[in-house]
Amino acid sequence: MSETRPLSFGILLALFLTGFVMPRPSAAQSFGWDRSNVPRQTTCEGRFFRASHAVGTLVPGPAGVLYEFGAGPVARSNDGGATWKYTAAEFRQVTGMVSLSDGSVMLGAYSDGGGAYRLRDVGRQLEETGLTKRVLSLAATFDGSRVYAVTSEVRLMVSEDNGDTWKLVNPDWYVSVVRTGPGGSVYVKSGNGYYASENGDFWRFVYSDRFPYPTLESGSLLSVDSEGIQFSEDDGQTWRRVLELPGAKLLTNRQGGQFAVARDGAVYRFSDSGRTWRQVAERFPDECAMAGSSVIDAEGHIVVGSTNGVVYRSKDSTQNERTPDAQVPEDMVLLGNYPNPFNPRTTIKYTLAAPGDVNLRVFDMLGREVRSLVEGRMDAGDHSATFDAVDLPSGTYLYRLEFSGKSYTGKMTLLR
Repeated sequence: MSETRPLSFGILLALFLTGFVMPRPSAAQSFGWDRSNVPRQTTCEGRFFRASHAVGTLVPGPAGVLYEFGAGPVARSNDGGATWKYTAAEFRQVTGMVSLSDGSVMLGAYSDGGGAYRLRDVGRQLEETGLTKRVLSLAATFDGSRVYAVTSEVRLMVSEDNGDTWKLVNPDWYVSVVRTGPGGSVYVKSGNGYYASENGDFWRFVYSDRFPYPTLESGSLLSVDSEGIQFSEDDGQTWRRVLELPGAKLLTNRQGGQFAVARDGAVYRFSDSGRTWRQVAERFPDECAMAGSSVIDAEGHIVVGSTNGVVYRSKDSTQNERTPDAQVPEDMVLLGNYPNPFNPRTTIKYTLAAPGDVNLRVFDMLGREVRSLVEGRMDAGDHSATFDAVDLPSGTYLYRLEFSGKSYTGKMTLLR
């Protein structure tokens, strides 16, 4: 262990005033969480628990209405998830829900005869659309003007009039899943791979072995697997991992900004079309909560349903974040540490835009230095340092990364 050197009062005060948000670039915004209600369960086995009251799949509707579907009838909430009421949609198996351009909501049903249906009057009125086949997958453009559905015959259908009429996209295709992205883009999984279209009219083959998420940069894609987020800049031919975050949910807002939600509620925002990430929100205030369905509502807030029956909503809108095209490249990006909480080791990752002197130290909550992890000149590129706390007590620790005259602070928790 390195010699104990207390932090100055000024540094300690600065750390407390910043709220230990990681990282702290000068122009960055950080999110906090509002919760819909008190957790239904406050004790957990280990880090997470699976409660019978877990929130199902969430869908944001107009005027702040929130919809939920899962094993039972579709429910709606007018108070951010604090209370729920059943809608007129009583299907046993709903495979997707999307918001439409006329303010209504469309759902795809596989059970009870199947088909696509519209919910109007805040869920009180259910009406049929022109699609009567069972629906496997449902997606809509961000403005709701175009809806795609994959039927039980593994055919891709599209509607441009809120579901009144539908047409077959390609009679030679067999499609199982459909997703939409920024700018009206759409991606599908077919029997021989993945296809993409900028507007749903002209399609190209994507050389990828996983379902891609498009970014604002042509040819750049993101993908989620069991270990985290991967990035490709050659339309899916090659991939590299940019963020280790098992169980992450990847979200895109209307401006094309993309965010990853970790299982514990930490949120990461991408920069440079997905090449780098930075943490903009810490974990949920309730330690036992684990993120489930995650969406971005019409106002740009991140909404997450959790296993403890609580719906969390970010205090700030993602639409206030600068889009990647407006961002100024930074000298250094602190990618955070994983795992967090940890026992007894965790890895801190960061990226340098240029070579330079780096200093990475760990402090306890009294300001005493407990480790010096990095001290010296480093090359440009991706770097990592392992913090081994095998001889330290449980608790919260701070790590501070200094580079090019700037400092970045993160917080991590050691759990025995």
